Order: sequence, then C-alpha cells, then structure tokens
Amino acid sequence: MKFNESIYQSFALRFQTIEFEESEYLAHHGVARYKKKKGNAIYRISLSMSLTNRGFVRISGDLGFESMNYHLGKIIDLKNPDFEPLLTSHEVWRDKEAWTQILKDLGSMPLKLKSEVEAFQVAIMNHVGTYILPFFEKYPDLQAVNDKILNVIPQNDYSDYIPGLEKNLKVLIIMRLCGNPKYEEFRDWALDAYKRGVEIDANKYAQGLKDIQKLVAYLESEDFKKD
Repeated sequence: MKFNESIYQSFALRFQTIEFEESEYLAHHGVARYKKKKGNAIYRISLSMSLTNRGFVRISGDLGFESMNYHLGKIIDLKNPDFEPLLTSHEVWRDKEAWTQILKDLGSMPLKLKSEVEAFQVAIMNHVGTYILPFFEKYPDLQAVNDKILNVIPQNDYSDYIPGLEKNLKVLIIMRLCGNPKYEEFRDWALDAYKRGVEIDANKYAQGLKDIQKLVAYLESEDFKKD
C-alpha cells in the first residue's frame, strides 16, 4: 500500500533524529524497520501496518549483537547474518495484559486525516522513548544480558526474554563469553534435554541435539579461544 510506504518514509525522518539512520520497508509484509549500531550492539525498531487498511498492527524493539551473530553463525545458517535478534522488547514485559492494551490503544488511532497521522506519529515516538529506548539502554552489551537476565531469572523463564528455537544455543554462547559459572550446569541440562527429546521424537529433536553438540565442541575448543 502506498499509504504504508508514506508512513515508513515519514517515520524515517523522525528516527534519524534519534540516530536510527538505517531503514528499510518490506512492502509485502507492511513492515518498516529502523536500525542503528553502537559498538557490538545492533538496535532495530519494527513498525507493522495492515496490508488491507490504514491501521497499526504492532511495534517492537529488537536487540542483537555482532559477536553473537559471529559465533552462532559457525553452528547454524542464519536467515539474516547481519541481524539475529537476541532480545525483543515486549518479551521482557511480564505483564502481557498491559502490553496488549498498549497495542490496542495505538491500533485504535484513526489514520485518515493528515492531523490524525501526525498524532499517530507522535504517539509512536512517545512509545519508543518510554519503552523501547530504555529497554535498549538496559542491555548495552552481552555482559548486561548475562548479569541482568541469565544470573537473575529462573532458567525456566529464559524463553520469556530470549525467544526463538535457538534460545539454548544463544544462552550457551553468552555464558561462555561472559565466564558464567552456570555454563557447565546449563550445558549438561541442554544436552540431556535434547537427548531425551530424541528418544521421544527423533525427527523433531535430532537436529537440535546435533546443533547443541556441535556448539559445545566449538565453545570448548581452541578455535573459540582464538576467536
């Protein structure tokens, strides 16, 4: 939709003011993305619009790290080698009802008139400043992820913060890079979990076990120390 593309272009100027200089528009998904890099961290904010009408769908802030991409890319083929999300802003909000209400409030804003579009832009940028940027600031590097997530929350809740099928791989990489004393315990748990999974459903878990085994061998090798 040309409307969505115009929204993307107008937001590109606004995001440039907060140093998100890179941007792209995925027309077939109705998604506008704005990105910046700072040191090892990669920050991306995604704004999704409806493909069938003039309406907001979703906003999220994704955080990745180049070092994570590098090590993970040695084990699996990354869909996007330049950006593999580690944390997603809404995932760390344990109050799902509050998050849902925020989306509803933004989605209820009319976008037919120029003044309405401008009000929507202000609301989105206020949301970014209130929720997403503080989230980014909380985790400036992998050490912060290690200290504020892996060392604080229960292991069973890791997936609330680090989403995706590669969660266990990412956790192991962070723990190893940061010298986390829980590395061996988590390693043994992950290996055992996938082995038991293979016994139940080999088709579903066999590749996961191979990936974990390959990663562990790499993380405990001289090649990893050199990297």
